[in-house]
Amino acid sequence: MDKFQQNLKGSGSKVVDLVWNTPYIQMSNIFETQDEGVEIPIVDRIERRQYSVGISRTQQNSDILEALKTIITGQRNIQERLEKLEENVVIILQNQKTLSEGQSSLVHNQTAIFEKVNEMESKIVEKAEVLAQNKAIRECKVLLKRVEQSVCRMTGEVTDKELDDVASTFPIESQAIVAEVGDRLQSQDYAQTMTTFLHKLKGASNNVADVMPKVFTDELLEGYNWDGRWSKKSLCKLALVDTILRNVFQQQGYRSFEENIKRSVLLSHHRLK
Repeated sequence: MDKFQQNLKGSGSKVVDLVWNTPYIQMSNIFETQDEGVEIPIVDRIERRQYSVGISRTQQNSDILEALKTIITGQRNIQERLEKLEENVVIILQNQKTLSEGQSSLVHNQTAIFEKVNEMESKIVEKAEVLAQNKAIRECKVLLKRVEQSVCRMTGEVTDKELDDVASTFPIESQAIVAEVGDRLQSQDYAQTMTTFLHKLKGASNNVADVMPKVFTDELLEGYNWDGRWSKKSLCKLALVDTILRNVFQQQGYRSFEENIKRSVLLSHHRLK
């Protein structure tokens, strides 16, 4: 190639120079271009384009990452809301369970109250029946007294008005009569008449339990016990019991008399129930 070039140059022809330089120009045009009056190699332009494309892809990747972060954040918020919703559902279920238990307890209490009211009504009816029976018994006693008086008049026997007065008092059924008897027992004559009448009630029996129902009604004894415990009234403080009845049953010792009175009160409470 150098020898051929020298031969051509030796000819001194400009055409040869032109022909020789033409391929170079054409070849240079393949790798060079003109940009704003400055010739830049195509390789540099390709590298610049690749760099621009790389920047664009990096920006796209960054945008995608930001979008993914936003989506993940949204998913976390949704998850937190779902967890909060589940907690609220659990609380609602617990409240519903508590409400159901409260309703069951209320129904149970209402049933118990209804049964108690029925029981009280039945007791009231029974007590009314007992009061009616006691009234009938008192009326019978009054009739018996009248019959006795009539018989005594027919046979010529004389009745003791004081004993009749004491007899009309029994069985004692109210606190007012208890207080009245207590006041009248301060009189020696009335106390002697009361002792005589109780001896008549006692008869051949030596059991206080046989006499107590004739002296006090069960309804009255419901508010009494021997020594006044548990908000009850005390029998041992009544002169009728501690003085008169004790004299009537003086063959019994103090302790035995007390135990028999307690047993009589207990039997009275059982009869009333």
